[in-house]
Amino acid sequence: MLNVRVYVKKQISIAHLSFNQTQMLKLGTVGLATVKNRVQAVKDGNDAQSPPLTTKYARRKSRVTRRAAVRDLTYSGKMLNNLQVRTVSDQVAYASLSTRADRKKALFHTEFFRQRTGSGWLVFSPTSIRDTAKAAYQIFQETLRYMVKQRPGG
Repeated sequence: MLNVRVYVKKQISIAHLSFNQTQMLKLGTVGLATVKNRVQAVKDGNDAQSPPLTTKYARRKSRVTRRAAVRDLTYSGKMLNNLQVRTVSDQVAYASLSTRADRKKALFHTEFFRQRTGSGWLVFSPTSIRDTAKAAYQIFQETLRYMVKQRPGG
């Protein structure tokens, strides 16, 4: 199984992907979008409300971001924007953060969420799994239309 980097020198490069790798890129992107949407909707890995921020951090976050102080992982917005599908193969799509600082923050948030809620933030929740499965079905149906030809008159 050959893994192919999707991002080369900070630019997306999909011209060298096979048909199956292109489909995995689509599916991985949809799956990652469901996770990002869940996090921004202040939900944890079990689709429950995320734990509240500490009082001190909530004050600082609301002052700096000028938004509601909720656990949506958007203090600066860099970490979630930097999370993208980076590598694909015929059967797997890998998402990661490109900068070391963001990987450290992600590790901290993952440990924090596990302690508070029992699951990490960068996980597929039941809703994410359902939405990704729907997208996989649509991609499969799209592929089926192009690959299966009907007999004339049948």
